[in-house]
Amino acid sequence: MSEKTKVVLFIFFGIIISVSVKLFAATNCEQTFTFFGATMGEPNKVTFWIGEDISGECYGSYLIQVTISDSINHTITTHNLNYAKWDWMNIVFDNLGKLPYKKIENEEGVWEDSFISWKISTPAPDYEMIKKIYKAGYEGFWTRRHGIEGMILPEIKGIKTKPVYYYLDGLYVDYKISAVYYFPHFKYILIFTNQPHLKSGLDTMHGFLIFKIIE
Repeated sequence: MSEKTKVVLFIFFGIIISVSVKLFAATNCEQTFTFFGATMGEPNKVTFWIGEDISGECYGSYLIQVTISDSINHTITTHNLNYAKWDWMNIVFDNLGKLPYKKIENEEGVWEDSFISWKISTPAPDYEMIKKIYKAGYEGFWTRRHGIEGMILPEIKGIKTKPVYYYLDGLYVDYKISAVYYFPHFKYILIFTNQPHLKSGLDTMHGFLIFKIIE
């Protein structure tokens, strides 16, 4: 066997091994969020109830309760033993009641409706920032490390708002808005995001944010 042939074979098998390692390392954890509703506890304290189903090797279902008040915010995450089975949530709302809300319609990439004077759109992509994030090598923990400063927030026009909560495992750069909910009595806006970029393991980084309308 000639030296040239050996080099070609070495490169060929190197590529095969590299691809195989990436495939075997993939966990393919894909998130699906379900918004169930919101409830009121003490005065001015609102809890948002959200289900997260994760497929792939991270297989599991989790109930995320985000409670927001004027003084403090906190989150409780509970493991749902029956994957993607959420019928029992009806019992929760039968007992606690459900706050009224409106799902805002998407009109060609802009979320707006006849009963509101404001609108929401996905921010322009920032490819340089995405490169920076992946170069840093911890895209799955980017939001946990950098918080609001590491995000590009949705464009909200016509009202003043402030972010009061963001799901820590989401990546909020170069994403798409997937759903918007408005709570008129308490002036909250809940925005779900779809992140096309994947972290190592081919896992998704979808998320959600909550904004408070400032009078």
